[in-house]
Amino acid sequence: MPNENYKSVRAKVITTDGSQIILLPQSYRLDCDELYIRTAPDTGDVILSKRLGSWDECFQLMDEYPVTEDFVIDRQNTKLPNSGRV
Repeated sequence: MPNENYKSVRAKVITTDGSQIILLPQSYRLDCDELYIRTAPDTGDVILSKRLGSWDECFQLMDEYPVTEDFVIDRQNTKLPNSGRV
């Protein structure tokens, strides 16, 4: 079931020679030659992420999508029990 915070549209999947090609609608076109692919462990959804080419792009992205104050929270670090292994 799609996340209600995001608009879902259909894309065509073509299988050829053991690989798959996904035809993205024009509104989802990417301006890069490479991207990262991962699977969300809780939903199994495939996630495509643009591969940033430089630190400048990374910082620009951080400026566009600022992190909220609760992104990092203070917590008490606890020591893990000693398993006897080195």
